[in-house]
Amino acid sequence: ARGIELDALSWGTMVSVPQRELNGEAWSYSSFARSELATTANSLATSNSREFDGVTLISLGEIAHLGPYHMQIKGKASGLFDIVETDDPMWPGEPALWHHSHQRETTMLVGLNARLERRAGANPASQERMLRRRGRLQLALEFRTTTQKVAAVLTEPSALGVRSWVTVVMQNPQPGKEETLCLWLNSTLGLLTRIVHGNRPYLGRSGLTHELAKTLPILNVDELTESQLDAARNIFEDLKMKGLQAAMNLAKDSVRQTIDARLAREVLGVEPSNLEKVAEMLALEPRVHGGKNVADLTEALADA
Repeated sequence: ARGIELDALSWGTMVSVPQRELNGEAWSYSSFARSELATTANSLATSNSREFDGVTLISLGEIAHLGPYHMQIKGKASGLFDIVETDDPMWPGEPALWHHSHQRETTMLVGLNARLERRAGANPASQERMLRRRGRLQLALEFRTTTQKVAAVLTEPSALGVRSWVTVVMQNPQPGKEETLCLWLNSTLGLLTRIVHGNRPYLGRSGLTHELAKTLPILNVDELTESQLDAARNIFEDLKMKGLQAAMNLAKDSVRQTIDARLAREVLGVEPSNLEKVAEMLALEPRVHGGKNVADLTEALADA
């Protein structure tokens, strides 16, 4: 990659990639105004990053099972349950997380907001099989970076994510893996790789379908040591009830900065300042701020 300048101003970047390295993958170098971000995301996904040496990513579906598609849960014709939006823990039925409210879900540990009621006439055995796919880690499928704060949360107790959320259950459970993934998905590097992977490239919005989520590059927690997982659990416990700002503010969000710094230093063993640089660039991207910081973006590109 090399910069394109005119009258001492930076107008963009020209990127050259060998055809053999594309391997039929989607072209991601037009994802951002700054090609360094796409380069960083791609080098992370291929575990070939000098700045983040030793950080290994893997497709989510290779180390975790996803919960059911929302139409399997509550579809009018084929669904097994009816759903009621309530945070009353005494309401009859099974716990669920439904919808994604930027005012309600602001921390990495959240309460449940819905109950699943068994649909009359549905097969009880099928209902039981679906309920066995419950879990604590919930991934946001639709994520509006201008308003929403969390891209993943943990719930207590285990629940099924519905529509806006999908449940993630580790194939090889181990204490600390869910906490580590929740931290990763809400970190700058997790947001970067998620935005590149999203299939709905609208300003201020990152969308994942149920199937696309299976191929999302995430930190390979199966390769982490017990001490690394313990460190991540401690970080999560310290920060789980700290309110995050909207993702577009990631460069000035003190909680997200702490997630980045501690994840880098205590778990990943990389230089925290490298994440700071990525956060600064990512916060200025139109796909993240949705056009709300155009003046800042123009000034930043001019100074680059």
